[in-house]
Amino acid sequence: MNARPALALAAVAALSAGGAVTAALGATADLAAPTNVVAAAQGRDVQVTWSPEAFPNGTTADRIEVRRDGVAVASLDGTATSWTDPQLAPGRSHSYVLVAHATRGPRTLDSAPSAAATVTLPSYLVGAATTDITPATVVNLGGFGLGDGSVIPSQVTGRGGQAGPSSARIRARAIVVDDGKQAVAIADIETQGMFAAYEAGPYGLHDIAETVAHDIPGLPLDHIVVASDHTHHGPDTIGAWGGVGTDYLKLIRDRTVQAIETAYADRQFASIRAGQSDASDLVYNQACTEALNQSKTPSYTGPDVCAVPGKDGMVRVVQATAPNGSTVATLVVFAAHSTTNIGNAIDGDWPQFLGDRLATIYGGVVLK
Repeated sequence: MNARPALALAAVAALSAGGAVTAALGATADLAAPTNVVAAAQGRDVQVTWSPEAFPNGTTADRIEVRRDGVAVASLDGTATSWTDPQLAPGRSHSYVLVAHATRGPRTLDSAPSAAATVTLPSYLVGAATTDITPATVVNLGGFGLGDGSVIPSQVTGRGGQAGPSSARIRARAIVVDDGKQAVAIADIETQGMFAAYEAGPYGLHDIAETVAHDIPGLPLDHIVVASDHTHHGPDTIGAWGGVGTDYLKLIRDRTVQAIETAYADRQFASIRAGQSDASDLVYNQACTEALNQSKTPSYTGPDVCAVPGKDGMVRVVQATAPNGSTVATLVVFAAHSTTNIGNAIDGDWPQFLGDRLATIYGGVVLK
């Protein structure tokens, strides 16, 4: 009568021992959690890195699982030590955890989750680009007054003259700022002036914006601002001093479109900061004739001679910086008229010189 209970107890003891052996085997076979997990914004993406995982001998199907904010987003080969999380929206925080997995025979082995690596992304995506719009042939330059000297003497009108290609390069410059919900593009063309439309063809500022809006749904027409910096030593794209050919107008249009679209495509994470400085003493060239290159015997002795009361003399600067500290773009706004004529070569006046100089100092693209 007592044999059956004794047998049952022996069986339970044997099973318990077997279970203990299995538990022990399981404990020794568990994988170590991945270590040194780091997440950092890089370009438009988040780069996740970690130390190599030491899988035990005899395991197969070794892999690393990446979880973003608690959701599995990637399963990688066990030898992997990095992964790129692409095209994330700006201004958000994400937490990354890694789990190692493997198999040994019929059993699946899992590690505990790694320590979380958290990254807070910058608030903006910023892209910038330039294209060369220096004419390949001689063109008429912008001048002062009105006309080309055929009706009003050129001594009065200050005809701009002509110039061809040189080592000084004029450009179309563009910047795109995107907060993850909407994007805005600003472009500047280093010529005497540009109309919204031309009778000669679809070469105007509005045509440029329409083309970009057609090509990039993320940049609607009313989010695109295109202007000229009005240099008086750039090509006469307003036609007051002889004008330029349609081939050149088409080149300007195509390359300005290219600059904007490249800036959009090259958007990357960036933080934006702004500052300003009073430069009222430099805003005098709307009152001094010698500053307009129209006086053959200038008597200008300083900005105080030609004060321009009521004019906005603030230099305003907005700069976009990538997470690694490099400069993506710098936008400078200053209301000084571009009026100098320097030598016989085409140039973009102070906006070009300032833009090129700041790009040399800070890097990135400078737009004025």
